[in-house]
Amino acid sequence: MKFADFAMQHARGILVTLLVLVVLGLVSVGSLPMSIYPRVAFARVVIVAGNGEMTPAQVQQNITRPIEQAVSTVIGVQLVQGNTAQDAAQVSITFDPKIDVNLDLQRVNAALTQGSAALPPGTNVSAQIVNPNIFPVLGYVVKIPGRSMTQTRDISEYQLRPLLTGLPGIAQVRTIGGRLKEYWVSADPRQAAALEIPLDSIANAIAANNQVTAIGHFNAFDQRPIVLVSGAPRSPEDIAAIVVDNRHGTPITVGQLASVHEALQPQTSIVSAHGGDAVLLNVYAQPGGNIVRIYDEANAVLQHEVRALPPGASIEPYWNQATLVGDAVKNLRDAIIVGALLAVAVIWLFLGSIRSTLVAATVIPLVIVIAFFFMRLAGQGLNLMTLGALAIGVGLVIVDAIFVVENIWRHLQAGEGRVAAVRSAMGDIAAPMIGSTVTTIVVFVPMALLSGVTGAFFVALSVTLTIALALSLLFALYVTPLLSAYFIRVREPGAAQRTPAGQRVMAWLLARYEPALRWMLHHRGAAYGMTAAVVLVTVLLARGLGADFMPAMDEGAFELNFTMPPGTSLEETGHALKQLENILGKNPNITSYGALTGLDPSGFFPASESSGNVRATLLERDRRQGKEGADEIFDDLRAQITARLPIVRFTITQILQDLLNDLSNAPATIEIKVFGNDQDELMRIARQVDQRISRVPGVVDDFDGIVYSNPNTLVRLRPYAGSR
Repeated sequence: MKFADFAMQHARGILVTLLVLVVLGLVSVGSLPMSIYPRVAFARVVIVAGNGEMTPAQVQQNITRPIEQAVSTVIGVQLVQGNTAQDAAQVSITFDPKIDVNLDLQRVNAALTQGSAALPPGTNVSAQIVNPNIFPVLGYVVKIPGRSMTQTRDISEYQLRPLLTGLPGIAQVRTIGGRLKEYWVSADPRQAAALEIPLDSIANAIAANNQVTAIGHFNAFDQRPIVLVSGAPRSPEDIAAIVVDNRHGTPITVGQLASVHEALQPQTSIVSAHGGDAVLLNVYAQPGGNIVRIYDEANAVLQHEVRALPPGASIEPYWNQATLVGDAVKNLRDAIIVGALLAVAVIWLFLGSIRSTLVAATVIPLVIVIAFFFMRLAGQGLNLMTLGALAIGVGLVIVDAIFVVENIWRHLQAGEGRVAAVRSAMGDIAAPMIGSTVTTIVVFVPMALLSGVTGAFFVALSVTLTIALALSLLFALYVTPLLSAYFIRVREPGAAQRTPAGQRVMAWLLARYEPALRWMLHHRGAAYGMTAAVVLVTVLLARGLGADFMPAMDEGAFELNFTMPPGTSLEETGHALKQLENILGKNPNITSYGALTGLDPSGFFPASESSGNVRATLLERDRRQGKEGADEIFDDLRAQITARLPIVRFTITQILQDLLNDLSNAPATIEIKVFGNDQDELMRIARQVDQRISRVPGVVDDFDGIVYSNPNTLVRLRPYAGSR
């Protein structure tokens, strides 16, 4: 057979190529991105726009609709969805997945620039591609005893953040919490009116002085220094001394028209952790970044830097996606190793030859290591889908190796020479083996053509499994025959040989299988009846099976999103947060948590002062009190929160499931949309639907979708009275 002949004639070339590929695979595995999910590229761009204090009706008319009209004409747009809230609008645009999403973003920004004239002055508009990296992968709590939150924030922002920003794989680092220091200028309207000075003149004078300007240069001592003029104030006294006007040679200063004092910026959000105010450092990964490596390097840098901080300072993680990723990769790695060892044990039981077993077993690690190199070329990384594909591939890889080794073994036992046995064995099985492997590959090829969230996941599985199967076939055709010719030996004909245990078991099974098969062939009616019964039972059992995009898993972390009634002040929302933190802090299975109120974890999407977000980490499953699973812990939290805070609407989801919902623009696992022109009727139907859904077993955190705007106070002017 030409495959065997080629392998024998080019043995050195094949072994050298094999060695080179193994080295490349070992080098590649260290550079493969490591994450829980495959790198997901969604053809979706989100626009966020806001303009101060505006009612939802004003936002929809003046911001949402103009933006929707501006972007609806962009090339490749398939769907435009607007979401209007108090003070802000969010517009989601879904594009043709065949177009590069970075090009989509450029076109959206161009459309927004052209349509900006239709928006109210001062409207802030930003657009961003939707991908998993818009959410943090690491979160740290920074605590420095004896320092205020403002001082702690300054240390985090100017001392810790720059150290992390330059690390490989990190896209950005955000400091959250701690109010910034400001200088407040409180004008006296009566004094300004008495001197006939408009209030905006005070602001203009401060702005004009708060500058640093280069005015030229001079030569001195063989140097050429640049001359800078600075009027930037550095204290309240400097601001008070700024001249606003000059009357007959007498300057009028800010201090004569206003009081100036140092203060903190108005509080619009609350950041807390472990029951108290906190400063958080959130770390965001670059696309394709190795999350485990990012954590290791970031943690090493921070633990070294904490020694330079005041005594008692601590930097502790409250959210660490690297733990989940590392555990998932470790578990799949262990599953692959155990599967490979079991496969090797089965080979030995049936062949009874250590040499034959080692030849077949050698194929598994070699194929996996070389697969890492081709995975890198294909842009894949180490995640649940690719490692799962390798786990599946282990069984298929060993099957090809067994075919080759067992057939060569049989020909050697028949008395053929090594080269002749290899040639005869490959002539028997090469064609069927090629057809079998190609058929399996073809089955998985359509998965690579899927789009959306499903496609992002199964493309990784399809590509990795195709690589493993293709390598397995090449090994079976060229490498395994070569190794078999060199290492497999059989005893001389006539020598006493012990039948392997696996073959004895098969002989025992065949002795009982053959009579059953003959009976079935002579009683076709009974055979058809039993087959129909099995099919019927299978269908009935299948109808009772659950369905989900991803299998249920205990991630070891969760996110609690809560919302107070519309119009609730930040202070009152903070009181509710304290009670939530009290519930979380008393749960022995929760190790750490961080909470944001009035802020979104991504730092991009708008959030109201009446809503908040808590991210918490659980103990490892085997260390939890009562060995409780995540669902049991969530049910207990739901019961306590509902009892103590009945006015709070909340959801509890595991982080990765919530991430998938956000990326796919689905706020919940199941979403029902009701359309119509009558708002009151839509609200009535939504309440009815929610009431019915809440009675369905297994449904939690149901919501009717009705969101009320904050209360507004309307002041109507009387034109005639105002003109007096």
